[in-house]
Amino acid sequence: MTALSAVWFDINTKMSEELRTFGANFYIGPGHGSSMPQQELQSILDQAPQGLVHGASPWLYGMARTELEKVVMVGVWFESLQKLVPYWQVTGSWIGVSFDDRNAMIGVKLAERLNVQPGDSITLVDHNQRKNLQIKGIVESGDATDNMLIVSLDVAQAWLHQPGKISHGLLSVSNDVGQVENYASRLQAQYPDLEIRPVRKVSASEGQGAG
Repeated sequence: MTALSAVWFDINTKMSEELRTFGANFYIGPGHGSSMPQQELQSILDQAPQGLVHGASPWLYGMARTELEKVVMVGVWFESLQKLVPYWQVTGSWIGVSFDDRNAMIGVKLAERLNVQPGDSITLVDHNQRKNLQIKGIVESGDATDNMLIVSLDVAQAWLHQPGKISHGLLSVSNDVGQVENYASRLQAQYPDLEIRPVRKVSASEGQGAG
């Protein structure tokens, strides 16, 4: 029996790791409205049981103006991205530090429209303010991100005039039996004003098949 349990545990652990290679499987967002305080996500992460959360990032969306056209900007914690969206195909390089305020990544379709390559710069414009960002990587995600400019959360909060705000958080949560659902239920009871749920992960190929 002990040997069987060990085998089951091993299979279960492998499955959990396999599922996690697809990235984010847990969503935390506002129950009403389009934003929530970043501090609420931070509190949840600070209180998470050890070993449960393998990666996490806030996401903040908004419209920003470049010298060429208006774009959708999304702010993230760069250092968590590879754990949350490992299926992104990146030309150039990922950005490794969350507080990098000089570099950005860009979706492949937006890069084509703006005619930029890794190493090129994009200038954000807001009244008298201007900010140069160097493009480190071009992202092919197979989803809406292909049309977005991806910057650090701090840059997005400052540029979109949303200090301390996020649109939602995405987490990669350890997928042992029932753990994701149980964690969601516990958090939902604790934070009734938020929408908290597991998300089904779809591989890039499945996503294209569904379209």
